[in-house]
Amino acid sequence: MKRIILSLWILLFSSPIIATNYSDPIDLVGSSAHSISLAGLTGISHSAVQVLENPASLHPLKRGSISVFSTTLMDEVFYGSIATSIKIKNWRFGLGILALSVKDIPKTSETFNEFYNEYELTSNSAYSSQKMSSKLAIQYSASKDLSYGLSVSHFLSELDTVTASGLNLDLGLYGSLFNSKLSILLRNAVPGTYVHYSNNRTESLAYQALISSEIPIGSSLVLYSGLKSIEYKKRLNLYSVALKYYLPLLNNRISIQGGLSQRANHKETLVLDQSLGLTIALAGLKLHYAVEHSEYFLADFNHYFSISISK
Repeated sequence: MKRIILSLWILLFSSPIIATNYSDPIDLVGSSAHSISLAGLTGISHSAVQVLENPASLHPLKRGSISVFSTTLMDEVFYGSIATSIKIKNWRFGLGILALSVKDIPKTSETFNEFYNEYELTSNSAYSSQKMSSKLAIQYSASKDLSYGLSVSHFLSELDTVTASGLNLDLGLYGSLFNSKLSILLRNAVPGTYVHYSNNRTESLAYQALISSEIPIGSSLVLYSGLKSIEYKKRLNLYSVALKYYLPLLNNRISIQGGLSQRANHKETLVLDQSLGLTIALAGLKLHYAVEHSEYFLADFNHYFSISISK
């Protein structure tokens, strides 16, 4: 039954026959457990995951970094990412991949059962589906408080025998003032670009604008807020807010965080997701955990883990 549900979900949300805009895997769940725990806000984690979120936000990294995130949804769907970056003088370069895949989805057909005198669904073969976003990022630090970033995005999709690919650019800006930080990203910045399918259909790579801010409140509390402007069937503005509290343990190396974020469901109705998480920082190693309550069935009460290492 799960595989039937997955098959219907993939056809509904991933097929160019129905969709008009390409569905990027990063919009389904997120790029890391840390981002999920902070209401899906992007551009605010100090790790290589910024290759996938906002290349300009690689600015705080002093040397190299690697980030890994992996989870399984509904016991069937693999979802994960890996990203790495390196610093050379005032420049930082990075490579990241985010992927979603489902295997052994049954191919069904309708046959007539003469014994019961009715039609029934049968399956005697299976297929797979996958989506992958790859990003090659470059970041330049104009000063200690301002940086710019650019990434080339390659999109790859496969549904049974139908394949698709497309290219676009992300443009980012990252700045700080009085210990507060601001991340601005224009995703799919090149207008009029498409993902082209092998069955001669296309999906638009609609632009997205993402703004995130980080404001310290005292020595132990940080307030985050964000705006995400996306195009589903129409242009939608989604808001997020989150808090992080550093526990007075091990020199503030442990933090708890949580937030609220708006999400648009398939009826274009805005719903509110809730998230909660924990981060443990040990030298350059960070361990992230998150759990999310969502009306989106693939993300409801899932547990997420990610790791980042920065030198």
